[in-house]
Amino acid sequence: YRTVGGLEEVHRDDGVVYLRGSLGASPFDLAICEVEDEERAGYHHASFELESEEALESSLRELESRGRAPAHVVENERKRSFFLKDPDGLLTEYYVRRSNELGAAKGSHTPPDALTLV
Repeated sequence: YRTVGGLEEVHRDDGVVYLRGSLGASPFDLAICEVEDEERAGYHHASFELESEEALESSLRELESRGRAPAHVVENERKRSFFLKDPDGLLTEYYVRRSNELGAAKGSHTPPDALTLV
């Protein structure tokens, strides 16, 4: 990611390396998390930042009106987000940043393994 993709390492903490692209618009663009179980290694999810908490709330209401629910919701001091799982089993996260602090990708950042298809 650094040599070929040109990403810069911006932080390293508790088994997580944070990398950022050259535009530097966000604190990081990619988090690579150490895993203890090789079966869990691999692509986890892509994230998309929303403009406001109101936009996030509106999205959640729209999902509910369509009879859908997020696969997982995160609410902490760093961000508020929800995850959707597509028909191929790939996760996407839609989030609002509450802090630029790095260091929570491992654990609270990662949704549980057993997510249901929405």
